[in-house]
Amino acid sequence: MEVKRSGYYRWVKKMNDDIDPIHSEMIKLVKEVAKAAENVYGSRRMKHALNGLGLPT
Repeated sequence: MEVKRSGYYRWVKKMNDDIDPIHSEMIKLVKEVAKAAENVYGSRRMKHALNGLGLPT
């Protein structure tokens, strides 16, 4: 592909910097709820748990 290593890593860093902070926080909370529930919650239970924390889903 003839891509320079430095160019690739610059692109990766840029992609990581562009992540929405609200989205990152939501992912963190979903992981915490899933861990607390021993990873048995489906999408409906997860939505209910996040709504219980006062987060819009």
